[in-house]
Amino acid sequence: MQQIPQELADYARRQFGLVTRAQALQCLSSQAIYRRLGTGVLVRENRGVYRLAGSERSWRQRALGACLAAGDSAVLSHLSAAYLWRAPSLAAPRPQLTVPRGRRCGIVDPPPHRLPLPPLDVTERWSIPTTTPVRTVIDLSTVVARPLLERVMDDLIRTRQLRIEEVLQRLGSAEPLPRHRSELLRKIVELRRVRGTGASPKEDWVVDTLLAAGLEMPVRNVIIEAGGRLFEVDVAYPDLKIGIE
Repeated sequence: MQQIPQELADYARRQFGLVTRAQALQCLSSQAIYRRLGTGVLVRENRGVYRLAGSERSWRQRALGACLAAGDSAVLSHLSAAYLWRAPSLAAPRPQLTVPRGRRCGIVDPPPHRLPLPPLDVTERWSIPTTTPVRTVIDLSTVVARPLLERVMDDLIRTRQLRIEEVLQRLGSAEPLPRHRSELLRKIVELRRVRGTGASPKEDWVVDTLLAAGLEMPVRNVIIEAGGRLFEVDVAYPDLKIGIE
């Protein structure tokens, strides 16, 4: 049985079972790679990317495979980056990539975004190159409607992946950014300064609905006493003795 060299297995262990052709050529000849593809020991996953047979399939594997196929400087971005940062409002999207302008890319479906990518906007999560939470939110402002943008921003704030101050700092930075709706982003950020972000999307929806109706900002997470016991109410107007749970 054809074996996988230990060096190649080490690459695969760090990359969700994936290896690139360049990595394989470090320890196998082109003919040896071809034989392993023919016997199913290696499976062609993407252009220039192979999967070790038997490795667990996952969305993260697909995402990293797309980045590896696209080449250096390609990163997960937009809805894919938001999903990688665990925004629960999103279902698993197809991997979307951003590559610097002028850089060749091996991925054509879906076509990558070609945008400036200064180093402060790029990081890794689960060993997958991706845009930072701040850059992800700014990128999303160019492609999604406000309700979804707000849900994703609340998700990232709730999971402590994002602070609203970071968005304002990045908007004011001299580093290049894609065309974005800065006025909309500032409005969303300022609203969150006023109403905060609750423990759940439903709690935020209640507060947003009250504010949209012209009512005053309620108080969140109020401790009340009833029947000799203490309770925490999600949203309340204490002076009016109104609580919403």
